Amino acid sequence: MRARDRGGAREARAEAADNTSSLRVGDIAAGVPHPERVVGMHFFNPPPLMKLVEVVAAEGSSNQALAATTAVAQQMGRTPIRAKDSPGFVANRLARPFSLESLRMLGDGVADVATIDRVVRLGGGFRMGPFELLDLIGLDVNLEIARSFFAQGGEPERWRPHPIQERLVAEGRFGRKSGRGYHDYSEEREPDPELGIDAPTLDPKHLAKIDPAAEQILTRLFAQIANEAAFALEEEIASPEDMETAMKLGFNWPLGPLGFAELIGPDRAADLLEELQAEKGEAYSPAPALRRIISSST
Repeated sequence: MRARDRGGAREARAEAADNTSSLRVGDIAAGVPHPERVVGMHFFNPPPLMKLVEVVAAEGSSNQALAATTAVAQQMGRTPIRAKDSPGFVANRLARPFSLESLRMLGDGVADVATIDRVVRLGGGFRMGPFELLDLIGLDVNLEIARSFFAQGGEPERWRPHPIQERLVAEGRFGRKSGRGYHDYSEEREPDPELGIDAPTLDPKHLAKIDPAAEQILTRLFAQIANEAAFALEEEIASPEDMETAMKLGFNWPLGPLGFAELIGPDRAADLLEELQAEKGEAYSPAPALRRIISSST
């Protein structure tokens, strides 16, 4: 049903909620007679299991429509958070550095795929490494998401799709579903004997036991996570509390982005990003208020 058809099909007091993260809710609302009744209600896959729901406020969404949608989510046993109508809303936006910075480190030769995945799991506390997750999602699917973010966000360098992913998709390496992505699934992979998840750490002694490159991998990753959180706070896409909830419930992160910012420290993150910006370019440009905003929010 087209957006204009939806408007005519609703009763006078009904609200309309759309489950989308690739379209702006405001664009959908613009095509109906009562845009104030349109909000976003974004579920996460698989919907029966994931508790997070992003309730997305377009510019014209009424408080009544937002409150009604929030109440519906709560009645369904979900945890609703309020999100601004912006690219990717909250969780998908804050997750951008997890894959993109990992790809940049791979391209820079910091470590290979297996090492980055292992370090992120064992030192970062994540359930899956970034390349394991990309293989599960599908490289083709993730690339389309990356292209959409880049275009909708005004082509910021930190969101630019990485050439490695472009090349692998062109070669038909889509991940698990094609038998090969960043990892090879043509034969059954042996389970990693070190799948135990510890709390995220930047303790040099602990990281040295995982891999010589572990500290570099995690400081770069955590700095970019903190930086994206700072940009998001500046743009007021969500409250600090809702940002933390989004990543813990939507992506099973061990900490929210502000938790990772606190772990690395905003000054250390900003200093590292400034060094990388001087060496590698604008993908590492620090958010203007990284030090101030993150410090006041953690």
